[in-house]
Amino acid sequence: AEAEEVTAGEELQTFQARYEADPKQQHHLESMVGWKSSARAQAEKDLDTAKKELRGAEEALAASRRETQATPWHEEWRGCAPDILAEEAPFAVRVTAKATAHTSVAEFLEAMENGLIDRSGGNFVTKHSIEAALVRHADDELLICTLDDDAAADASPKTGGEVYTHMPSPATVAAGFVAPDADEELRAPRPHHALHIRASGQTFPFAVAFVPVGPRAVGFVGIGTVALTLATPWNQPEFEAHD
Repeated sequence: AEAEEVTAGEELQTFQARYEADPKQQHHLESMVGWKSSARAQAEKDLDTAKKELRGAEEALAASRRETQATPWHEEWRGCAPDILAEEAPFAVRVTAKATAHTSVAEFLEAMENGLIDRSGGNFVTKHSIEAALVRHADDELLICTLDDDAAADASPKTGGEVYTHMPSPATVAAGFVAPDADEELRAPRPHHALHIRASGQTFPFAVAFVPVGPRAVGFVGIGTVALTLATPWNQPEFEAHD
């Protein structure tokens, strides 16, 4: 912009030195000089502004390098689940050797319900009928109860008079969450509800309950295989109806 201003000024001086009577050309050259001068002034102003912004950015960069970098929240906060879960590979099930691996209970039950014929491997799984129900069951490993002798003595042999009263023992289970400042899982009272799933078919019939088992927060276990899922006379499962 400065060079263009000098060039326009020289052209005006050359025209004036010739003493030509051309008002139109003189006005044009004077306008060019004024325009180039304005452009140079604006360019200098923009350059000063850019230099100030550059100095501010350099100072901010130097200040950020002097400060300690803040740890991201996802690295500073501990996860709510145990760290060991990140090291374990996802559990998957195949209904046949070459079938699709299923990583969720819903996918596995759908595969059992639809059945599968593996023509490449010669294996097959027949269609199964799947039933599920939410059951209220006072899970208790100790199975403590009392027997009402008076009621038993007054009852007739036909109806039976044994009246049992369940005495559930207090118990807690791991909740599957870790407190921010603790190394152990939080514990909660053992729930009295379970999900019963029954599959009826020729290939792989089963009946399992989705309940807290042992140290685990929750898991599948065969119905009647452990004390927690055993139906005793004083602790019968109560099936609940839900929409």
